[in-house]
Amino acid sequence: MMPIAVRQKLIAIAIVTGILTVFTLVVASLFKAPLDVNLIIGSVTGLAIAVIEEFYVQGKPGAWMRRLRPIMAIPINAAAICVVFVAVQHFAYFVTGKAELLSLAHARYPLTIPILFFATAFAILALRVVGFIGARNLVNLLIGRYMRPIIERKVMLFLDLCDSTKTVEALGPVKAKAYIGKFLFDISRQVTDHGGEIYLYTGDGLVAIWNWDAAVADTTILAAIDAIHNAVLVEREIYQRDFGRVPEFRIGVHGGDVVVSEQGDTRKAIGIYGDAINIAARMEQTGKEIGVDCVLSGDLVMGLPANNSAIKSRGKVSVHGISDPIEVYAYTPKSRTGARDRQT
Repeated sequence: MMPIAVRQKLIAIAIVTGILTVFTLVVASLFKAPLDVNLIIGSVTGLAIAVIEEFYVQGKPGAWMRRLRPIMAIPINAAAICVVFVAVQHFAYFVTGKAELLSLAHARYPLTIPILFFATAFAILALRVVGFIGARNLVNLLIGRYMRPIIERKVMLFLDLCDSTKTVEALGPVKAKAYIGKFLFDISRQVTDHGGEIYLYTGDGLVAIWNWDAAVADTTILAAIDAIHNAVLVEREIYQRDFGRVPEFRIGVHGGDVVVSEQGDTRKAIGIYGDAINIAARMEQTGKEIGVDCVLSGDLVMGLPANNSAIKSRGKVSVHGISDPIEVYAYTPKSRTGARDRQT
């Protein structure tokens, strides 16, 4: 089965390519430009832009660009898109045998290039805002899905950085903030690449959510945990060089029914309520108590495929407000298993 991250990227590429193709054909009809040429321009430019955005800018190679301030990154993106447009335009005119008409296209550059640049910059800014809100949250807010409380089955992951107070004391507040910021930057992508959403940043950690079916299918939630650990492992030397330490963190995961509802008025958000949130937080706390990196609740483990040797029962714990003790399981991420094997 195609990975969730790849499937999401291909859908985004198809949407961007389709929209830009239609937009280009509409503009071409207004300028009475050749439709066959502009069909190539729209589709190839849209495809190129979408592929660059999804596999470079939003991938590991483009991390430097995502770290830039928007006032710098957006013009760079827009200028690059203008260059791609011009290159594809020349290609399209030559391929269709209409190179003699290029002079007309060149004559329109004082109008078309600024329009393209500012339209692109606006589109990128809109995408950044959507990224801040969350595309799924934005759609749900627009259609009013959660105007009335709805019960949904979710999986919640609580992640907390270990010894953050000591880190601040050792590094100082500014460098500690850079350290925590890099850590959250490195691991957040692993959540979204595995079909999850960042529900909340907690200062030195985060809360992520998945729909139940998406999380347990093909043990996606375990793959996400593996990817989070691996992301830190890959950056280990950089952490050591820049901060003199490598992040250690705990994860707690639980799944169950929660109430999802809009909250707020002038500034709206989507809130999640219920005992399942408290249990997920308790799983993360339990990791500290029993000395393991990742703790899963029994309810979640029962929903996963059986016979996973990396999951071990660690007894039961009590949760405030819950009458019956919750069985907990320790999960050893693959990167940890590999490191242990290399040491032996």
